[in-house]
Amino acid sequence: MIRIALVFVLLLSSAVAYLGSGFQKDVRNELSKNFQLEKKHLNEVILGYQINSQITFKNTIMQADVLNILRQVEGADQQQFEQLHDQLYLLLIDEYRNLQQVANVRQLHFHLPDGRSFLRMHRPNKYGDPLFDVRHSVQKANQKKVTVQGFEEGRIFNGYRFVYPIIDNGRHLGSVEISVSMAALIDSLKDVYGGIYCFILDSEVIGKKLFADERGNYMSSPFGEKFAIDKGLQNDSCQLDNPYVSELVKNKELNKKLEFRQPVSEVIGHF
Repeated sequence: MIRIALVFVLLLSSAVAYLGSGFQKDVRNELSKNFQLEKKHLNEVILGYQINSQITFKNTIMQADVLNILRQVEGADQQQFEQLHDQLYLLLIDEYRNLQQVANVRQLHFHLPDGRSFLRMHRPNKYGDPLFDVRHSVQKANQKKVTVQGFEEGRIFNGYRFVYPIIDNGRHLGSVEISVSMAALIDSLKDVYGGIYCFILDSEVIGKKLFADERGNYMSSPFGEKFAIDKGLQNDSCQLDNPYVSELVKNKELNKKLEFRQPVSEVIGHF
């Protein structure tokens, strides 16, 4: 009788272990599917902004008045350089404000072929600084003369950037970036797919790239000083008083993945 009971206990233990293993496998599979679905949603939103940027580039940037100013920059002395900078700003300021409202454009930034900033519509008083060392998208667009897109930290703001080389009848005049903020991307994701989003950035990267007087654009994240939050996001859900965020902050496996900048999916809550 004792032997039969012992066998039953062993069989029951094996069954529980099998069910537990199967459940964990199902959870991992579901997390993997969800991760891929979120990537798909993000790419769909980005595609919409990419199309908008292409329209802006064609209809706003590649126009005679803009190109005429850019053609004159090469060989200009400092006084002429500043006059051309101001002319381009005045020419585009109304259109830039319109793009901010209707297309969520955060940055409209012109760069010279050698990588210097020519005009930041979002910070017109900051120009002439070299960018190739901190903005690899600008370097690639000008040196390889190809369109570049992707998320990148800058000297003032981060953004999802679409960088276009400006080529006029075979003459390379520089490049322009048409960027949208992560706030715009996240708002679009919320509007279409719902969900809660907490966007954090590598504090070390921010420290290396930002102008010193622009560091106030960021604050520490709930995940410690190694990660920062863009204040422009106004992301109230990304705070410790959010129970989901609080639970993630305590998750050792997730924090280990974050430390090594690895993608991770985790279940939060109890069921």
